[in-house]
Amino acid sequence: MDGSDYPNYIVTSSSDSKEIPNAEEREDEESEDDVEGMREFKVDDSTRKLWRLVCKRKNQGCQWMLRGKETAEKMWTISKFYTRHTCDMGDLPDDHCNLDTNMIVAVLVGDIAKSPRYPIKDCITAVLKVYRKTVSRQKTYLGHRRAHEIVYDGTHVYGVYDIKLLIAVGMDANGVIFPLAFVIAANESTNTWGLFLNYLRQHVIKDRMGICVISDRNAGILNNMFNLHRWQPPFAYHRHCLRHLKANFKKAYRSLALCNWMWAAAIEHQEKKFHLQMETIRRADEEAFYWLNTIDKDK
Repeated sequence: MDGSDYPNYIVTSSSDSKEIPNAEEREDEESEDDVEGMREFKVDDSTRKLWRLVCKRKNQGCQWMLRGKETAEKMWTISKFYTRHTCDMGDLPDDHCNLDTNMIVAVLVGDIAKSPRYPIKDCITAVLKVYRKTVSRQKTYLGHRRAHEIVYDGTHVYGVYDIKLLIAVGMDANGVIFPLAFVIAANESTNTWGLFLNYLRQHVIKDRMGICVISDRNAGILNNMFNLHRWQPPFAYHRHCLRHLKANFKKAYRSLALCNWMWAAAIEHQEKKFHLQMETIRRADEEAFYWLNTIDKDK
C-alpha cells in the first residue's frame, strides 16, 4: 500500500498501549530508531487488513518482525513484535535504506529556509551530523527539492489543521531567491489570494513599478492579477511559471522528447528558433502542439 492507504490508527496490544496518528508515522519512528541503531527493515506484506515489517536480513534467519492487523472495530493493533535482531549486521552501507526522503527533508527545511541555494554537499553533511550516515547525492537532491517546495511554494500545511501556506519570494540581480512575505490561510481561494496580494502591494511592493509576477495558473492568482488595478501594467506584469507549465504538459503528454522540445522552445530568446522548436513539436504530435498554442505566448 502507498502512504495514502496506511491505517488511520495503530494501537499496541500490550498494557502500555498508545495511539499513533497513522501507520506512516509508525514507520517513520521505526526508520529513525533503526537508522540510529544501524538496522534496516523492509515491508514484507501489505494489504488493507495486514501490514508487516521484517529485517532486511531475514534471509540470515533474523527474527525481527513487526505485524499489525485491522480489528473488527476498524482500529489497528500491533499483534506481533519481535524486538531483537539476531542477524549479523556486517558492514552496513552509509546510504541506509530506511533513511528516506521524508527524514532528509526534516533535517534540511530549516537550512533551506535561511538559504535557498543551500549546497548539496552541505545537505549531505547536515544529514550525516543528525543520523551518522552519508546519503547518496541522488537521495539528497530529492530531499533538497522537496524541502525547497515546502518552504518556497504555496503548499498544504500537513498535520492537525487543514490550512494553506501562501508565500511570495523575490529574486535579485544575482539570481538569489529571498522571502518577501507569507500568510497562513484557511484555503487557497480568490479572496485569500486577493487579500494577500493587496497587503503585499501595500506593505512590501508599495509604489514600485514594472514588477514581474511569476506563478502557476492557480485561478485565485489569475483572477486577482486580472482584476486588481495595482497588479496590472504598468504596475506589474504576470508570467506563467515554466516549471509548473512543464509539469502540466508532462501529465498530458508522457514523452521525454516532447517535454525537452517544449522546454527548449519556452526558453528560446530568438523568435525564429522558437518557431523551429514548435514546428518540431507539431511534426511529432499535433495534439501537443495545439495544447501549447492555447497558452498566451506573451506570458
